[in-house]
Amino acid sequence: INVKVNTFYSWIKAKEKENQAKFDASEQTYKFETPKSPKAQEVYENILRFAQVPGAPLLIYGERGVGKSTAVNEWIRYLKSGFKDFKRVRKKLVPLVTINCSSLDPNLAESQIFGYVDGAYTNARKGGMEGLIEKARDGILFLDEVQDLKKDVQRKLLRVLNEHCYTKYGDTSNEEIPIYFDLVCATNKTERELKQRLDLDFYDRICVYKVTFPPLRERREDIPELWRNTWEKICASTGRPELIGDGKISKELNNYFLSSNLYGNIRSLRKIAFLKIAWSEKNDKEILDMVADDEEINAGT
Repeated sequence: INVKVNTFYSWIKAKEKENQAKFDASEQTYKFETPKSPKAQEVYENILRFAQVPGAPLLIYGERGVGKSTAVNEWIRYLKSGFKDFKRVRKKLVPLVTINCSSLDPNLAESQIFGYVDGAYTNARKGGMEGLIEKARDGILFLDEVQDLKKDVQRKLLRVLNEHCYTKYGDTSNEEIPIYFDLVCATNKTERELKQRLDLDFYDRICVYKVTFPPLRERREDIPELWRNTWEKICASTGRPELIGDGKISKELNNYFLSSNLYGNIRSLRKIAFLKIAWSEKNDKEILDMVADDEEINAGT
């Protein structure tokens, strides 16, 4: 028996997905803020160079929560869509398909990514199904946590990258479907760990360009802008836009941002924002006391 339990967290996630779907459904307003820290500026400049080379894969390294997915959504996608400056303009964005490789069903990963034909396996949808790779046509395929991708899928993707065509799972006719997309991969592993997890031929193919996102503790100049964006997004996603003005950086918050290791990076900012909304009657010192223990626990992870 499946019993759905509605919780505050599940409601928040549903609202975030709903707002993101609305955001992706139509033309977008480009709101880009250039980073202030030298390390983040260097990363952006490297990404800008990558975006100007069609078909060149990009591999992003960085700790969890450091902003790898945000960079793909808010930097790379806009740059690949042809934005030449950072003014507020309206323009169609190229397709972006994000695959969290760690959440793929190992038994269905190939059919999910490449699609399948009618009768490919038991209980397969009649008429077959389009794969995620097809949805990324002429856009961006983003493989998050790429180290968890099955090696047989890696080899099939390697062929796609080399020959720009693929076959659906279960297609005995071996019909080749032409395809083109830009590939971006991300991982929270080190380069040594990643090489141990991936097929080396596949690794060599996806690391044409490499960038490493520094953690927030190494680019504290960017935290005020990241905090503002985080606070505004969470106020909107939780249906509390009237609280946007309450997100000013107090003395307590400023000291915390300057001294904490912020092991969750942007996720640490999100946690503080959620706590401030849930316990709006508490002051910032009381809110920060609530997250201090978690920061210490995360220090070793």
